[in-house]
Amino acid sequence: MEQKNLSVFGDIVRNEEIADFVRLVNLTRDIFHQELTVLEIMPGGLTNKNFRAVLEDGTQVAIRLAGKGTATYINRPGEKHNATQMASLGIAPEIYYYDPSTGSQIVEYIDAPTMHPNDFQTRDEVLNKAGCVMRRYHDSGMEFKTAFNPISKVDEYKAILAGAQV
Repeated sequence: MEQKNLSVFGDIVRNEEIADFVRLVNLTRDIFHQELTVLEIMPGGLTNKNFRAVLEDGTQVAIRLAGKGTATYINRPGEKHNATQMASLGIAPEIYYYDPSTGSQIVEYIDAPTMHPNDFQTRDEVLNKAGCVMRRYHDSGMEFKTAFNPISKVDEYKAILAGAQV
């Protein structure tokens, strides 16, 4: 029977992720000069683990523990640049901390439902709001440093996986 590398966090935070996770929790305390009263796992995330933290004064933040090795195929400095631009326009969460070498971050928590493809296909108001957000960015004159196109990335991911030992 194969033994999993589980930590006290079970299969949520693996042993090799504990140091970064604890560092992010401590950074959250330091940035806001408060203790956390709630720390819960958020669902979803393809390459990262996400947590919602509530501070003593009720402020909520999202903590993203970047997936190990994801910086080999996600341009994290470019991602930070793009997210900072979007935040400056008020169409993305404020960034309190971002580690460009890993992609781990602490950002403003947005209390809203996660959108799914079906929402854009069946709810006109969702599509209209998304269009307004895109129009606001395009009208700003800002430019992303990188673009993430999952379809064009397939060959790149295959090459990375071919070189990885599984």
